Amino acid sequence: IQNQTEKNSQEDISELEMRVAELEKNSDESDVNMLEKMQLGISFGFNYYFNGQEQYYIKPDSTIGAYGKKRGVSGMLSALMGYKLSEKSSILLNVPLGDLSGNPNQALGIFNKKVAGGLGYGLNKGDISFIIVLNIFPYEKLALEIVEGKKYEQEPYTVADIENMPQEIAYSPSFTLGVCYHFFNTKFLGY
Repeated sequence: IQNQTEKNSQEDISELEMRVAELEKNSDESDVNMLEKMQLGISFGFNYYFNGQEQYYIKPDSTIGAYGKKRGVSGMLSALMGYKLSEKSSILLNVPLGDLSGNPNQALGIFNKKVAGGLGYGLNKGDISFIIVLNIFPYEKLALEIVEGKKYEQEPYTVADIENMPQEIAYSPSFTLGVCYHFFNTKFLGY
């Protein structure tokens, strides 16, 4: 009976060791699979924005007026991090690096000191993705409803100094259509 018990215990231990080895192997493979689905890249596209940031000036009657385009199109350079849902599609996190806008108030991106972010979708073709991204850019704007009608002692038709005036947070959404090159691959990391 003792020999039978020892034999059963040895078989149980062998079976447990095999299961542990299989679990460790599967765990290592899933880590590699997760990395294989990651994408890092740089993209260029065209950005259509709405509710853009405005500038303020002093009107001839010494009240404040606003000027600037609330909507427009510009070129956009972005960094993207993505996750492949399948071989042909990805979800993306977008960080605008620089906006090629002629208007400095509309220029987004880290290079322009105006941080924005976005979520998007990519259609993959090898190391290239065709992307569509929704970006959000928060900015401070003058609370015109508070200062409306108030007179200011500045020269007419000059840019208003709004530092000490009431401001509120506004959001400018934008859509980016573009192409992304994915330079990250797991062979680079040794997998």
